[in-house]
Amino acid sequence: MKKRFSLKLILLILLLVFLPSKTVQAEGETIAFGSEGYLWNLNEQVEVGIHFVAPYPVNQLEMLVTFEDRFLEFIAGGELIEPGVVRLAPGPLFDGAYSTMLNFHTRMAGDTSISIRYVNVHTDVGINSEFPSVTSPIRIEAPESSRLGGIHINGYDLEQFDSALFHYIIEVGYEIEMPEIGVTTIDPEATVEISDRNLSVGENRIVIVVNSPVTGSAQYVLTIHRQEASETPIVEEETVEEETDFAGLTSEASVIHEANPSVATRNQVIFTIVLLFLVLVLIALFYLKMNFNRTRKKEEIRRRNEERRLERRRRSLQTSQDANEYQKSSLDDYEDFDHIEDFRLVDERKIVLQVEGISMDFTREKDEASSLKELAIRIIRRKRNINKFRALNDITFSVKEGEVIGIIGTNGSGKSTLLKIISGALPPTEGSVVVDRDKIQLLTLGTGFDGELTGRENVYLNGAIIGYSKEFIDEKYDEIVEFAELDGFMDEKVRNYSSGMVSRLAFSVATIRDTPEILILDEVLSVGDAHFKVKSNARIKKQIRSGSTVLIVSHSASTIREICTSAIWIEKSKLMMYGDTASVCAAYERMNK
Repeated sequence: MKKRFSLKLILLILLLVFLPSKTVQAEGETIAFGSEGYLWNLNEQVEVGIHFVAPYPVNQLEMLVTFEDRFLEFIAGGELIEPGVVRLAPGPLFDGAYSTMLNFHTRMAGDTSISIRYVNVHTDVGINSEFPSVTSPIRIEAPESSRLGGIHINGYDLEQFDSALFHYIIEVGYEIEMPEIGVTTIDPEATVEISDRNLSVGENRIVIVVNSPVTGSAQYVLTIHRQEASETPIVEEETVEEETDFAGLTSEASVIHEANPSVATRNQVIFTIVLLFLVLVLIALFYLKMNFNRTRKKEEIRRRNEERRLERRRRSLQTSQDANEYQKSSLDDYEDFDHIEDFRLVDERKIVLQVEGISMDFTREKDEASSLKELAIRIIRRKRNINKFRALNDITFSVKEGEVIGIIGTNGSGKSTLLKIISGALPPTEGSVVVDRDKIQLLTLGTGFDGELTGRENVYLNGAIIGYSKEFIDEKYDEIVEFAELDGFMDEKVRNYSSGMVSRLAFSVATIRDTPEILILDEVLSVGDAHFKVKSNARIKKQIRSGSTVLIVSHSASTIREICTSAIWIEKSKLMMYGDTASVCAAYERMNK
């Protein structure tokens, strides 16, 4: 007991001293622009991509994008709340991902930037994240007639002047209070505006704007450092900043900082990392003990489940018999006797999928801790307010060979969770699934896509996750690109794709191989625009007609009626109805009305 109390006391002291309470970014969240830098021309329409990804559903997302409105004129893509500030506030993000494009018109040439200054995330489990600002540099190229032909300071030409560069660093002596600045323009009709030239000691910024009546304006910036009185006067020296790979400019100050980091700062970082490592070790030991207790409880639950298994089996067989009797009683209403013969044939086929008393629980914390310190204190005091959320509650049904089963229900009812349990992606809390999983293909779009890879690389990555060999993808690659209608875009990074382009590519990869014996479709019947929906629905129907056993999740009752032979209605984690398609869809629609 004394040893356990000492460990808890050490952990609490470390957290109180080194971990101040504040809102932190959750693991896995990212926010970024579509490119690390932008190179545009004057007087053209341009786009900037904004991408947000979180590993959980998001109830509310808000971000502010700032820019210099003298360089860029905002057109569309968000809410302009004041000059140079755009607000983005999309609705709930059930998959945790959000991408959009902001449209601008370039109105002045020069070097500028665009930033995401504020991002706030709220979720239903209490996560409240704040992000540091993200900035991407922009260079807007000027036409020849909007450029300067030269810059003269105190009668001397800038020897390293280049009309294509917009920023220069100059150092002058203390005695120079107001330099004489002259310029020449390439366009004789262009006018020039120069900002205040009075210099204070230290760094000063002088802006030169060229206004061409034909092609527009361009901005040049002189950063002039005036020495202090005690410094030795030196001859004027012009320094042109280095260009980056994306034609932006890196500041001289930032380069110096990277080359000569503070030793004290480095030691402080190392010390903090060591302390955090010790804290994590203590937390890991505590969780090992908790996991041991959970294992014992799970063993007890498993024993109880085994006792109830026979009872679930009896109920499952009864449910299957009731459904068969209902289908046979409905045959008298059909006039097409060939169709009746096919319908009866389904009943005589073997059962390929048996779901017995499936229940699925997820744990969530009602009052989420806002910091590691607060979390550790709650663990030590055993005051974590954790409850269980039941996503599925005692689901039992069977599927026969060749059946096409539609699964309907409102959002959050547990449909996708059920498919993941059947495919083996999730283990159930209670119950069992009897099926040959080697014969299953779960079709859900975008699994394993990486925004930093190209479309071509993602085809091979996504195909490998699904189970395709490299030789198979090599053989089918051209067919995949042709069906997705992305010829000419496959060497672009996926992060620059629109959501429709990503969906088309994912659908084409997932459906390229021959139909499996058991096909599971999770919301894949509404991909892309109207033209592509026709193609995708035709391919799905072709796979269904090949004789596979099919499970389809869809919000569209009309789609279920058109395609499926039977339907399952799941509402708020419970099995509401299982039977013929018309009766189940009618009951579901009455509930929605």
